[in-house]
Amino acid sequence: RTRGRFTIRSGRMATVSTVSGTERRAREIAARWGVVAENMEGAASALVALRHHCPFFEVRGISNLAGERNRAAWDVDSACDHAAEVAIHIAAAELGAQDVHRP
Repeated sequence: RTRGRFTIRSGRMATVSTVSGTERRAREIAARWGVVAENMEGAASALVALRHHCPFFEVRGISNLAGERNRAAWDVDSACDHAAEVAIHIAAAELGAQDVHRP
């Protein structure tokens, strides 16, 4: 789905312990597991939630594509802004708030 400036996708993420490193490896991981992204950090949070019987879902802003590392192409600021915008909308919907603003 597209909302404003960016696309919102929902789906599974591959939990990886290291970056895929090549376009070929990234495609293999995506095809094998049917995932929308690779993720190194979220699995730890999900595991803690599971062990404490807490619901968990992750909102993630994607700063770069998996595959060849090109740090010059990463857009971390936009990824953080997009994730914050989605999280604010989710929080507002869950809390029934009419107007939630980012601090």
